[in-house]
Amino acid sequence: MRLFLFFTLTLLSACAPKRMVVSMEDYQGVPENGYVKDVNNHLDKYVGKWINEQNGNLTELHIKKKTLKIYEKYQKKTFFIDALVVKHKISRISDGKIIENTLSLKDDTVGEISLKSMGFGLQIPDLIFFYIGKCGVGSTTIRTKLVNRNLFYWQFNPLITDAQRKQFQGKDVEVRLPVGNKVMFRRK
Repeated sequence: MRLFLFFTLTLLSACAPKRMVVSMEDYQGVPENGYVKDVNNHLDKYVGKWINEQNGNLTELHIKKKTLKIYEKYQKKTFFIDALVVKHKISRISDGKIIENTLSLKDDTVGEISLKSMGFGLQIPDLIFFYIGKCGVGSTTIRTKLVNRNLFYWQFNPLITDAQRKQFQGKDVEVRLPVGNKVMFRRK
């Protein structure tokens, strides 16, 4: 009986459709329903808690790696990818008052702030993240540069249009993450 069960499972796994795995360093040619995998573990260098002190605020980034995260309709394809998901908490240094906190949000909360990796920059392990602000305000890419295992910086310059300012006047859609060309984060 065990031999029959082993043979059946082996046959079924051999006949199951295989997901084509593409290395994250060369994901431009990913096929429909493929898997862009971090085979060299470059994303792991960013995983953990990071802090930045700027303009009287303390920003904590909590970065985790998600494997087989689905990307839908990217370049008219649906595929899976290893990605980093970033949650953050911003508080005033002077009194500890929390200004913004996304730590309890689900990874794919629609209409809320979202920050996810989307691929490598010109040199690996430099990453490009995509930031989506509240109601889409300030949405842009963030370029990062890993200095060493305990330090990285990002280039983040969100674009907020006059139309967005007018449309969301009086609503809390302000971008609160640290902005600039070389915003430093150190491992906590």
